[in-house]
Amino acid sequence: MKYQKFKRYIFQPLSKNINLLGKHIYTLILKSLRNLGTQIHSFMLNFLRNLEKLIHSLILSFLRNLEQFIHSIIINLLRSLGRIVKKNYRIVTNYNYYNFLKFLKRTKNKVDRLIKLYTRSPKIKSYVAYLSAFIFLNIFIYISIPFFFNYSKSTINKYCSALEIQCVVDGKIKYTFFPSPRLKFNNLIILDSDKKKLLNAKNVSIKIHINGLAKQDEFKFTKVEIKNSEINFYFNDLKRYKKIVNKTDFVNPFVLKKSKIIFFDNNQKIITTIRDANIEGKSFNDVVLKGIFLDDEIQINYEKNETNDKSLVLKLIQSKILAKINIFEQKEEEKSMKGDLLFKKDKNRMRSVFAYKNDQIVFKNADLRNEFLNGNLAGYIKFLPFFDFDLDLDLKGFNFKRLYTYLGKMKKEEFSKLFKINYKINGTINLNANKIYSQHGLINSFESYIKFSNGNIVVDKLLLNLGRLGAADVAGIIKTDKKYTNFKFESNVYVDSKKYFRRKFSIFDKQKISNNLFTSGTLDLVNFNMRFDEITGDIKFKDEEISYIEKEFNYYMLDDGVVSFFNFNKFKEFMKSTISD
Repeated sequence: MKYQKFKRYIFQPLSKNINLLGKHIYTLILKSLRNLGTQIHSFMLNFLRNLEKLIHSLILSFLRNLEQFIHSIIINLLRSLGRIVKKNYRIVTNYNYYNFLKFLKRTKNKVDRLIKLYTRSPKIKSYVAYLSAFIFLNIFIYISIPFFFNYSKSTINKYCSALEIQCVVDGKIKYTFFPSPRLKFNNLIILDSDKKKLLNAKNVSIKIHINGLAKQDEFKFTKVEIKNSEINFYFNDLKRYKKIVNKTDFVNPFVLKKSKIIFFDNNQKIITTIRDANIEGKSFNDVVLKGIFLDDEIQINYEKNETNDKSLVLKLIQSKILAKINIFEQKEEEKSMKGDLLFKKDKNRMRSVFAYKNDQIVFKNADLRNEFLNGNLAGYIKFLPFFDFDLDLDLKGFNFKRLYTYLGKMKKEEFSKLFKINYKINGTINLNANKIYSQHGLINSFESYIKFSNGNIVVDKLLLNLGRLGAADVAGIIKTDKKYTNFKFESNVYVDSKKYFRRKFSIFDKQKISNNLFTSGTLDLVNFNMRFDEITGDIKFKDEEISYIEKEFNYYMLDDGVVSFFNFNKFKEFMKSTISD
């Protein structure tokens, strides 16, 4: 056999055996390292648990010794004070003002000496220093135990699965004990059973109770803090939300800061939003919400007591609106409830008993009062699938004197803002007044039917009872934009008694007066300017005549804005000027 063949024959099996031996040794080392890791982990846990017991026993023994030490100090102090009292007893018995002051000074000096004697003792100082260091070290070790735990994303999801929701954590879960023990993580997404996104939070912090830090399974969550979140609220899932809230008992207090709440209708279209929302709750039965709603500051307080009665208080700060709702009867199966309502806006107040059913609130014989009117309100307000209302407002009395005084104090810009209605407010109002209180008694009563549609105010009907003078009707629309607010109208005036008409406006010449008069035009409510399109009496007025009447109207009726527009004397001068000419 040649040397090369002999070499192959001998060394090939030997190399294979060496490779097998190397793999075997490698697997043995891996297994030993893994076992060593688990043993070290279990050893650390046992060590920390035993350390906790040891610290507990040391603290107990220390407190017992401290009790004995303090007891001995107090006894020595009392004995010293007893000696002082006995020594100075004669001074007290031979009481006079000067000796009593001396006694108090001596007593104070001796007590100060005793206190300094104990506090300046080096043994006591070292004892206090060692005690403080020992307590601080034990607390630091105890609150550092959770650093050794493994926080997987399933730690959070196990709480969510019990609520029939899914929690997805995109960031890493970390533990920190400053400023208090808590878990912190980023990018939390909560999905419902239909995979609809309920919450998207960028920063989440869950506070942990100081008791039970040694065992991960015994963590007690005391508070949840969420920042920079977006909350989606679907009205058709109200029942599901109630089930989630009823099951949520592992955490009570919660805080949401710098959040945005988006409300969706049944078709998952956005209804409205609350920006910069801050929500704080001791529990789900005691919640306070603050934010920006319709460009106004909103504050909502919700409370639920032990008898299941609920109270909801809503405030719009800039608009000065307050609404308080008490719910005392609720039927979950029929989606209905009953309660009472108090609504305030400045000096306006409404109090009513209401019923909620089929996504709408029904009012019956609600009491409505302010400085201008008092009457009863009935009708409904509907929220879904869109905001709508249909209300009947019957006024017992309407004080035009106070309204005129109030409008006279307003600036032109403030007056025009009265007609700028949010485009999301849509509905109809039947507004009727049985008695109008004014200085000259021109209008006795009125009936109206008004619609609110996409920011515009449509006056379908406005009937004015002029008493012995006659009657008038007005119809039109108030359109608003950033630059203008115009009332485009058509009006008819019917004169029943020409004799009374002449006496009312002091017109004593023999000019012919029509029994009825039709006018149409546009009133600029920002710049207070009138443009007449048509005026027709017994015959249609010419353009020159319309131009003259328009000029006179702007001169007499709109020269001083609202003040002159509602001034009867100005209207009287205008009528005399146009009819006589």
